[in-house]
Amino acid sequence: MSATWYVDFEGYQCDGRFNVKEIAILNKDTLQCFYYFVKNPCKLPNAPNTQTIDYQFKRHKLRWKSGDYHFLDAICDIMTQVKHNDSVYAKGLEKVNYLKIWLPQIQEMTWISTPFKKLYNCVSEVCEIGHGLNCARRKVHELRYIDTQ
Repeated sequence: MSATWYVDFEGYQCDGRFNVKEIAILNKDTLQCFYYFVKNPCKLPNAPNTQTIDYQFKRHKLRWKSGDYHFLDAICDIMTQVKHNDSVYAKGLEKVNYLKIWLPQIQEMTWISTPFKKLYNCVSEVCEIGHGLNCARRKVHELRYIDTQ
């Protein structure tokens, strides 16, 4: 039997590349949620000193040097949860394209046009970081909620 999953991540974007700091995936039927706080990439021990990085920190409140997992460890764990014939959905073409390397079955949720900052159905699902509406854990619950309405 195949499952449906929702995935989202938060992070920094620099030099046209994502540095994922938080990633979450939620099973539509079981509500099993996996989320990971990701360490900074080894090749960039310190955050680049730019206005963009400063803005992204203020928005996400995810410190560059914080994290429990390396990204590849987190994504490998996600890949063990998601089976080949499962459906995986994310909101946003950039995120879909980035994750397609590891989750080739991922599809963009083009039918959801409401921005995350206007979705308030799952605010109780925020993680312990306390970054509110920008929480990947909350956002996968929002995706499931709006997709099942």
